[in-house]
Amino acid sequence: MPTVAAVCFCAGLAWDRLAPSGPPVVAAAVEVATAAPAAAPAVAPAADSDANDGEAFLSIPQPDAGEFAPQAALILSAKELAVCLPDVFRDIVQAAQGHVPVLCLASDASDRQAALRVLRRAGLGDDAVRFVSMPLDTMWVRDYGPFFARRPNGGVWVLDADYSPADDGAEVRWRDNNAPRLIGSALGLPVEALPLRLAGGNVLTNGGGLVVTTAEVLRDNADRGYDAATIQRLLLRHLGCDRWICLPELDDERTGHVDMYVTFTAENVAVVSRLDKQSDPVNAAILDAAARQLEGAATRLGPMKVYRIPMEPGSDGVWRSYTNVIYANGVLMVPSFRSADKDRQDAAMSLYARLLPGWKIVAIPCDDLARNEGLLHCICRNVPQYVPVRVRPGCEGDDGLDLALVSGADGQAMPAGPDEMLREGFPGAAAEARPSPAEPWIGEEVSGRALGGDAGAAGAAARLSRGFFIAR
Repeated sequence: MPTVAAVCFCAGLAWDRLAPSGPPVVAAAVEVATAAPAAAPAVAPAADSDANDGEAFLSIPQPDAGEFAPQAALILSAKELAVCLPDVFRDIVQAAQGHVPVLCLASDASDRQAALRVLRRAGLGDDAVRFVSMPLDTMWVRDYGPFFARRPNGGVWVLDADYSPADDGAEVRWRDNNAPRLIGSALGLPVEALPLRLAGGNVLTNGGGLVVTTAEVLRDNADRGYDAATIQRLLLRHLGCDRWICLPELDDERTGHVDMYVTFTAENVAVVSRLDKQSDPVNAAILDAAARQLEGAATRLGPMKVYRIPMEPGSDGVWRSYTNVIYANGVLMVPSFRSADKDRQDAAMSLYARLLPGWKIVAIPCDDLARNEGLLHCICRNVPQYVPVRVRPGCEGDDGLDLALVSGADGQAMPAGPDEMLREGFPGAAAEARPSPAEPWIGEEVSGRALGGDAGAAGAAARLSRGFFIAR
């Protein structure tokens, strides 16, 4: 098998989840597998497999719903977003009004008040979002937020993937890493571990049993000794899918996530970015190869159709993608950029209008967000329609401590405070210093323009240097 560094495509094979027959086929560097795969040795079921469980069928999740399907709610984090990028926060909430409820995670009273100030200035009522109190480190809820799963008998639960960094020297955001467990508790749902290091921005499903990632997932789990076959088994078993396609990462794009250049608008329709070969020949070739790998993939509605959408060149180190979008029950929020080529931007909007007839296509300015290595999809989490969204009493208070009053999913009382609660499972973790609410910059609004290098950039830079706004 090629080294992890060389792997960038795993063919989406049919997978019998009760009796796995072999590992995925792996091809090296942007090569598309065209020949029939050679026979592979059987893979023995792991200890957590349902292979020998007489009630295995009921424990196997159904395929996850695509983001284009009806949603029960949209999750945002007020942490950083409402304070440092208030215009983006306002635009998302405004576009969602009347289409999908917004659950807003707030670490403390300052987060909550910052969000309310933004909403009031926009003429939106205090009930435009539903607050859920929990300690967080960052706004990147797509990456650390919960996956949801459902059983054929109607049972729903939260999947909690590992959000710890693969690099030993990287910062451990243990508050973010524990968000799925706390969200599950707030919604009254059981929580199950998804035993993979997996960021949500690197997972897309088409709603019909196909899951797509980039090869970043292989590197992220290499230290666990997981090969491609093990990763495939875990992805399919826990997400309820039967096919996995592993695409190449973009060159020199730091996240390595698939949502930076792919989205599904239907079970059998993928949108893949296209770059001009003159401006970036390496990434243009990677995107072309990814499009070929998705084209014709089997779906319940027939072969996958791939449509190409322009992508702005990333020569300045900032990635401006039109696939990093938010689906919100008939509204599609698409990033827009002041510096973008107008023809490319118009072509992107026109493509979505054609693929999603009847949907409202809303452009949301994201220049400042893009400079922090993320876009719209990165700062939200879709909650599928099958999830009962009923926030439990005691989870909406102003002080960020209320989740301590709620019983955990296992019926055991949670610890008394957020730091103690979140350090459970992190032996030896020291309490991180939390900024004092008395400091003037906590909860103080910063214009989006300030982060972009315009007026007020010095003040924003000072805040960033103090660790308040955490890039991905």
